[in-house]
Amino acid sequence: MDVVDIKNVFGYEKDFKDIEIKKDKIRNYEHKKIKFKSSITSKYEENNFVYGYIFYPKKDYNKKNILTIHPVHEVVPFFEYTVAFYFLKYGYRVSYITLPFHRERMPKDAKSKELFLSNDESEYFFSMRQSVVDLRHFIQFLNDEEDDKEIYSIGFSLGAILLNLLMGVDNRIVKGVSLMGAGSVIRLMGEGIYGLPSRIYYKKQGLNYDTYRNELKNFLNYVNTVKNKGELIETDTIWYLVDPLTYASFNNPRNVLFINGLFDLVMIKKAVYDLWERLGKPKIIWILSTHYTTPLYFPYILNQSKKFFENKI
Repeated sequence: MDVVDIKNVFGYEKDFKDIEIKKDKIRNYEHKKIKFKSSITSKYEENNFVYGYIFYPKKDYNKKNILTIHPVHEVVPFFEYTVAFYFLKYGYRVSYITLPFHRERMPKDAKSKELFLSNDESEYFFSMRQSVVDLRHFIQFLNDEEDDKEIYSIGFSLGAILLNLLMGVDNRIVKGVSLMGAGSVIRLMGEGIYGLPSRIYYKKQGLNYDTYRNELKNFLNYVNTVKNKGELIETDTIWYLVDPLTYASFNNPRNVLFINGLFDLVMIKKAVYDLWERLGKPKIIWILSTHYTTPLYFPYILNQSKKFFENKI
C-alpha cells in the first residue's frame, strides 16, 4: 500500500492534459462534452480520463452552475438530465462528470460495484479519492474556462456522500443539497441493507459484529481527534481519509440542505445523524420515501433545492 500524503489527499493538476471539447444540442439546449486526463490514474486506461458535461440555458443565464453528482451504478445519466431539464428553464447552467468506473470509464468485462465499492480497502480508497480529485479538477475547468464562479451542487446517494466529502475539502461550492446521503460509511456497511454483501464477505474472513463495533469506535475517536486538533492526523487506516465525517468540522458551518427518506434502509438514520450533528445540525427535510422510491419525489426535491439555492428556505 502506497504512503498517503495527508496534506495532499485530494490535490490535482491545474492544467488539462489531452483535453477534447465537443459541442452539440440536446432538446434544443446547447451542450458541451469535455474530456481530459485525470490527475490520478489507475491500471485501467478507460478510467484514466475525466468526462465532464455542461448544459446551457437558452437565455437569461443567472451566473449559477449546478454541479450534479450521480449515484452509484448509474448506467445512463438519468439523475443529471432530470436536474438539468428542471433548472435550465430558470437560467441555471447544469454540469456533471462521470464518476470513476462508471459508463465511459468502465473497463471492459468489469462491473462498477467490483471496482468502486470494493471490499478491498486500497481499491475503495482509490475510487473515492479519484472521484473527489476529478470533481475538484472539473470545478477548476468551470472556473477558468467557463467563468462560472458560483458553483452549487446536488448529490444523490453516493453522490451525496461525495458532495459532503467535497464540501469538506473545497470551499468553492456555495451551497449543496445532500439528497439521500449520510456520513460514516462504515456504519452504512455495518448496519444498512446495502452493506449486507460486505458483512457476509467479512464474516467469511473471520470478522464479526464485535469487530465492526470496535472499528466504528476507533473511527469516531479519530474523527473527534481531527476536530479537536483542527487538522488531519496520520492514520494507517486510509479509508478514514475518504469519509465525509472526517472533514465535517472543516469549513463549518456548512451551507448544506439535507433531504432524506424516513423509510430509507440504505442511508440509515444513525449515519445521517452522525454527519448532520457534526455539521452543526443544518436544515433537514424528511420525505416519506425509501431509498429506491426517491425519483417519485424529484419534482418536490428539485423545487426545495431551488428555494434553498435562492435563499427562500
